[in-house]
Amino acid sequence: MDALQSFENLTGTQKNSKMRFMTHEHIERMSAISDAISEGRDLQVKAGWDQAATYFTTLLGELHMGEVAVLNERGFAYRMLGDYDAAEADFIQARQIAQSTEDSEGELVAITGLIDLARTGEWAKKYVRGKDMAQAQVWRTEAEKVLSTMPADATIGKVNAYIQFGLLEHELSNDKQAVQTYEKAEEEINLLLTGHPDDSSFRNRLTRILTLKGNAQHALGQYDDAIATENEALKVYNQLGDVRGIVNAALSLARIYRDKGDIKLAIDWYDKTMKASQRQEGDQVVVIDPLMHEVAKKELTELPPQ
Repeated sequence: MDALQSFENLTGTQKNSKMRFMTHEHIERMSAISDAISEGRDLQVKAGWDQAATYFTTLLGELHMGEVAVLNERGFAYRMLGDYDAAEADFIQARQIAQSTEDSEGELVAITGLIDLARTGEWAKKYVRGKDMAQAQVWRTEAEKVLSTMPADATIGKVNAYIQFGLLEHELSNDKQAVQTYEKAEEEINLLLTGHPDDSSFRNRLTRILTLKGNAQHALGQYDDAIATENEALKVYNQLGDVRGIVNAALSLARIYRDKGDIKLAIDWYDKTMKASQRQEGDQVVVIDPLMHEVAKKELTELPPQ
């Protein structure tokens, strides 16, 4: 029995009940929701964004609690599919529900998603708002307000918030601060890994932080440090089978070698980026990370002659 079926079995007979205490049945249903969300996250890690979005839509149809988590996960899937308007709608709805239920973690995750959309809006051609760094900074302020009310315990929401803060700082050319912010994210994720060393989602976050830290080192001209950091991240991404992570790390390495002046290795890593962002389905090659595939293709054509 898969996680979604288990979830349906547990929730199907009690959709109209209003439970005020954490009964055994309540805990079972929350556990089933967690398992079902984890199954959807597995689809995301493997870059099955369309499948993940459909999965979370089905999950919402069966849901009477846990809407915030599922809306945030579906918003992330829509973002990866390039449907930024749908992602924004999910994040805003998730935030509203989280505020009404005093779910600070869920609210933080939703705001973090909104920061990402505002920061990368130019990647989605049909996105109504487009790239808006001023709005991204406004969302950051909102996220910091939520962070100030949360307990000191490490959470994945905090990790992702620090990642987005670092990305903003990097785009604003404040890479020294970005490195420090990524180190804060690294500290938080290592605290989580202490209790769950084999958790693939936590390991994925750690490697994502390493990739971004390498980008900041790259911007500071610390090429050898950046290459070592990115290769460390890439090794774990390959172990996890995380296609998105592999693509990001490979693209980072291509850019580092380009700026270091090693055009031959830069070409090699751009080729690896494009290959990693697609998969073979029968007789067809399907691009599974179109945004990064196009970025790599464009930058490859702009390389100076060897």
